[in-house]
Amino acid sequence: MHHFRKRVEPRLIEKVAWELLADHDRFTRSVMIAPRLAPATARHRVPPDPFAWEVAEQEEQLIRVWSAIYAARAELLAVERLISLEADRMDVLHAAVTAAWRWASSRAEAISYVGAFASDPETSVDDLVALAGWTPDLTRAQASRLTEAAAGGASREQFVAALHGETGLGNAWTEGFLSRAPSPEKNGSLS
Repeated sequence: MHHFRKRVEPRLIEKVAWELLADHDRFTRSVMIAPRLAPATARHRVPPDPFAWEVAEQEEQLIRVWSAIYAARAELLAVERLISLEADRMDVLHAAVTAAWRWASSRAEAISYVGAFASDPETSVDDLVALAGWTPDLTRAQASRLTEAAAGGASREQFVAALHGETGLGNAWTEGFLSRAPSPEKNGSLS
């Protein structure tokens, strides 16, 4: 018992403390948190009142933003999984295009939400969209072009058609995935 308290216990405490600090660094809370959902026990009726309509509209838009962010995150993870599996290049490229569409759709939703409802000056479009995950570095013009192509609820096919012939933009996105060594530290940024 004396050996445990003198030798093992201090190392164990140090290890637990180190793990807690590392966990804290990895999972710092963001001011942007997805809305909590609860099972519906009854129909959600909105009273015929302008204030209630505004609250419902804001919640609707907020949920659309988070839905788009999670969809983008899923596609970005799919690309990383395929790269990790050393999948066929065409499969990776197809997944990367889908990720670009979802990312651009989430950016369009974030722009709409921030423009209409964000009262917190710390809520920015780039911060919201960054929650989806790592993306290749894009210029502001490239990010805007992707967003324009996805705006208005464009389908993947419409998105691809709108960007037909823009090989430089396509290469910036897809080669960003294919040419990098995976690193969890740096998120893609807008230059």
